[in-house]
Amino acid sequence: MSQLQIEEYYLEAMDNLEYGEMVEAKRLFEKIIHESPEYGRAYNYLGWIYHRYFYDFALADEMYRMAIKYAGDFPLTYLNYIYLLVETDKWEHLKYILDKAIKICGIKRSVIYYHYGRLYEHNENFDVALEFYCRGMKATVEERELEQFRESIERCNSKNFNEKKWNSVII
Repeated sequence: MSQLQIEEYYLEAMDNLEYGEMVEAKRLFEKIIHESPEYGRAYNYLGWIYHRYFYDFALADEMYRMAIKYAGDFPLTYLNYIYLLVETDKWEHLKYILDKAIKICGIKRSVIYYHYGRLYEHNENFDVALEFYCRGMKATVEERELEQFRESIERCNSKNFNEKKWNSVII
């Protein structure tokens, strides 16, 4: 199969995704991978389908890893994979992916900073979480994101204050 045919299948699969025809999109992405096993973007979308529609998190994880292996410069894979890692509580792997994602051209930096903040907040390192939430605020121009960062900062400050207050009571 020629590269042109592969790209035509890819565009057709993307159209199917847009129109909610997941079965056909999945079939086409699988066909692309069968014919061109190093076509990384197809792995990303298969990962997304397994993640969002089949809730097969293990297979989604495998697909995202393959997507990064073969198309490591495709920003959407990192964003999708980050959401999977957060949803499945794989915080230990999240930092590694965030560190890779932040270097990708075209990635939405505010989203990456937000997830760094979530990672550090989850690990109860509130000061570092606050730093990333502040970076995210500076990186965005979207009001919805600004509000999300404000809420995260308020939540972290509350947790941080409560932890310090609690420690002073114990001592």
